[in-house]
Amino acid sequence: MILSASPAYFSVEVYGGDCNTLNIKRRYNLNFMCNFDLLLYPFDGQFCNSHVRIISASKTYLKFHPKLSTAEYTGNPSLLEYEVGRVSLRHDNSGPFSEAFVKVPLTRLFGYAMLNIFLPSILLLVISYVTLFFSEEVFETRMMASLTNLLVMATLFTQVLSPVTHQD
Repeated sequence: MILSASPAYFSVEVYGGDCNTLNIKRRYNLNFMCNFDLLLYPFDGQFCNSHVRIISASKTYLKFHPKLSTAEYTGNPSLLEYEVGRVSLRHDNSGPFSEAFVKVPLTRLFGYAMLNIFLPSILLLVISYVTLFFSEEVFETRMMASLTNLLVMATLFTQVLSPVTHQD
C-alpha cells in the first residue's frame, strides 16, 4: 500500500506484519543442584537432570527451537570426584508450554575415594592388627598405638562425612 499526501512532497510505503516473523535469541545460565544415589559408591555413575519450562507465554508465542537450542557445560570436565560427560538436551513442545530437559552424565573418578578413604583405612587397620603382636610387657605402647589409630580413624571419617562440598 502506498500513501501519498501530495505527489510532489513524499510517499510512504507500509507493510503488513502478517508475513514477517520476529525472532528473539536469549542466552541463559542455570545453576542447579543434583541429588545423587550413592548405593554403589565409589563405583557409581550419576545423572543430573534439569527441567526448564517457559511459563511467561504459551508455546504458540514462545518455544525452544529444536535445532538452534543448545545446552553445554563450559567448565573443566574433570572435577575433583567426577568427570562430566556429554550434555544432552531434549525438547518437548507437546504441552501448553515449551519445555526443555537437560541431562548431564557424571562418571565418578574412584581414584579420589581410593586414595582418600580406602587406602588410609586399610593402612590403619593393618597398624591396628600389628599392635596385637606386641608383647604384653609393652602394654602402654600397645595402648598408645591403638588409641592414636582410633583417633586418626575418627578424624578421617569425620572429614569424609562432612557436609562441605568438594570444589577445585
